[in-house]
Amino acid sequence: MEDQQKKIGACCGCVTFITLIVLLACSFKTQTEQDVCLEYHTITRVVNPTPETVPGLKALGPFADLLCYPKTVQQFEYSSKSGSVLNTRTKEGLNIGIDITVEYTFNLASLKTLFDLVGATPSPKEAAQNLYKRVALSTIINVASLFPANSFMSEDRGNVSSTMTAAVSSALSKYHASLRSLQMRNIKLDNIFTNAIDTVLQEKLTQDRLAQKRQTDIEEVIRVRLNRREQIARDRQQQLIEANKQLELEVSQRTQKLVVVLQDANKERERSSRDRANRLTQVAGNLLDADIQRVGELQRGKTSAEALAIRMTDEIAISTADATVTVVSANADKYTSIKAGEAQGERIELLKAAETKHYKSLLNDAGMSKEDVLRHNFLNALEGQTDSQLFLGYKKVSMFAETGKSKPLLKDVIPSRI
Repeated sequence: MEDQQKKIGACCGCVTFITLIVLLACSFKTQTEQDVCLEYHTITRVVNPTPETVPGLKALGPFADLLCYPKTVQQFEYSSKSGSVLNTRTKEGLNIGIDITVEYTFNLASLKTLFDLVGATPSPKEAAQNLYKRVALSTIINVASLFPANSFMSEDRGNVSSTMTAAVSSALSKYHASLRSLQMRNIKLDNIFTNAIDTVLQEKLTQDRLAQKRQTDIEEVIRVRLNRREQIARDRQQQLIEANKQLELEVSQRTQKLVVVLQDANKERERSSRDRANRLTQVAGNLLDADIQRVGELQRGKTSAEALAIRMTDEIAISTADATVTVVSANADKYTSIKAGEAQGERIELLKAAETKHYKSLLNDAGMSKEDVLRHNFLNALEGQTDSQLFLGYKKVSMFAETGKSKPLLKDVIPSRI
């Protein structure tokens, strides 16, 4: 009897020891680096609302557990590869298949509210993800029905994707999750509609190419016209420059010729003056000699009877000398006047030749009409009239300074004021 009691006591002790070991082992839970956990009491079913963010081995007791949610980005997809194809309809009611990948993260501050909403079966992560799949599926189907089929196959596809992303993000935020990305790919439509879209896109591409070619041709024509206009402007400017150079050259040559004529006239005048001075000096010398002779004769004739005759002879000589001086002076003035007249005539001929050549240059090279040449001559005459009481409305602008005309024209001369 005692042996039996001992055996029973030993068995109870072993059971108690094993139970203690099991309870002690169940009292420790592990939290990984990627998880944020809520402490959960299995008996009272009370959840601590403050999430545990520090990883490691935690002693919670035998009747406590951890409800863990991942901190990393989670994803689910609707595709043929995952076995869950998303089929919906467009705005026209056409059937369309879309492969979509959704990436999201849990809002760690509201994990307690999320647990109260979806529970933890089969796991906290899977329970929440099942809810998110249903919400995302419903939202995507609703958004897809707002767009026509061609929006999914054209450049408007980006607008469809952004609208879906905004709608899914708004829907998930109500259930304590944040959308990170939504990728839409592998869109499948009915073959008839796909072929029609391909035809429309090809036609649009052809039209775009034709429009681009037309725009290129127009730009090329504009470029050629601009180049031609610039070339004409450069040629006209070059012609004006050449005409100005030729005019300046003609003026310079005319000035040089006038200087030469004036120099020759001055030299001739100086030579005539020297000749006249020499003749006057010679006559003065002759007069001085005659005077000396007369004085001598008078001195000798004071005592002779011939004094009167000598005096008369002296007077005749003086008169003759004066007449000679007058004749010589008159001849010198005559010679000077003749040479000055010849120089002035030659100067006038040179001026006329230069002006004739200048007017021909204006008519032929500068492209001016006879009326413009007459106006130019008239305006040149007006520039020297500074004391006139009557003046026409002439703005002193050179005819070569006017712009915006095909030919250099003078300004119209009209009566303005008296």
